[in-house]
Amino acid sequence: MDNITKDDQLLHFIENKYQKDILDTKDIYYMFIKAFENSLIKTYTKLHNIDYSISCSNMIVYIFWIIISYTNNLKLTMFLCERAIILFNEYITLSNSMTSNDPINIIDVKIFIYKKTIGPIIMNNHYNIYYDKIKKLINISLELLNHSFIQLIENNINIESIQGISNLLIEIMVVLNKLNHTTFIEKNILIILNNLNKHQNIIYEINMLKIKLELYYYIISNHKINPYNTYKQVLNKCVLDNYHYNNLLNEEEFTKSKLFNDLIKVL
Repeated sequence: MDNITKDDQLLHFIENKYQKDILDTKDIYYMFIKAFENSLIKTYTKLHNIDYSISCSNMIVYIFWIIISYTNNLKLTMFLCERAIILFNEYITLSNSMTSNDPINIIDVKIFIYKKTIGPIIMNNHYNIYYDKIKKLINISLELLNHSFIQLIENNINIESIQGISNLLIEIMVVLNKLNHTTFIEKNILIILNNLNKHQNIIYEINMLKIKLELYYYIISNHKINPYNTYKQVLNKCVLDNYHYNNLLNEEEFTKSKLFNDLIKVL
């Protein structure tokens, strides 16, 4: 069977999966993050190489948006993303097992996988403007997840912990994004990234980010709330060990903090 026939078959398969309904942005965000995390975790578990893991995740970003924009079909999108992850790992493993000492050309790897997943629709992609809003939030999230992934490895922490990082933030980030406060999310993620170093506890930083986002949401929803009471309400929703919880709950420390001063300004 020639390549043209194979491409036609793949195109026919993809087009038959087209759905008319516009997807919920929360569903897109959740499934995208899941596909992205799978690419990082599965590739690193298989190959034990950060660069390969990042390359695979970058490839998945592209494949995800091509498929979802063309078909509005999340199930198909996740299926082809999973197929791409498997093909990527098989290609690298096979190349490493060969006797040649030539370095693996990642561009060749990606081109091969694109042909096997999205080849027939790359030039015919129907860009969907309805997904612009969630796409901006996703791009912000990718920076945080990539840096978190690398730090987990550098600190010998189970890389599957990255799933907990995104799970903590999904709900509040989607809510603020729908309310057009994505810039506030971006600002606070950049603060983390600009100050992040190998010795910081990324899980703690993510919990603090969740607290800030939840506080911000409470404040913009109700300008009359007491800052510290609001802070306590949010803190009780966060997953923290006793040591960090007790330290964060300290009212005297809270009133001295920059976070408190920021809240006063917003109120």
